[in-house]
Amino acid sequence: MSPGVIEEVGKVATSTIDSLKSNPTTLALVLLQVVTLAAILYSNLNRQAAFSRQMEQVTALLEKCQAGLMRPQAQYEVRRSGPTYRLQSDDDKPADLDHEFIGPPVPGKQR
Repeated sequence: MSPGVIEEVGKVATSTIDSLKSNPTTLALVLLQVVTLAAILYSNLNRQAAFSRQMEQVTALLEKCQAGLMRPQAQYEVRRSGPTYRLQSDDDKPADLDHEFIGPPVPGKQR
């Protein structure tokens, strides 16, 4: 019967520690790397929690500003009293192109 995954991992860990007993410097470096990795993970978790709190505050401020901007548009509308100017393109008829500045004079037309 073949050994399971847990037994294989245990054998590898035991043989690794036995080989590192003869070289304590390497064992110390491996332990230091594990501790450093744990410290980095812990630091990132704290940073992420602070970032989440800050983003919640920014979101609340943006929602508050957006609510203020969504007031009825009518109160900002400018009412003008005076002539209303229209562009030629506002009419349904085609533009009059018989002006001097557009091109050569049309034969038979008076200026």
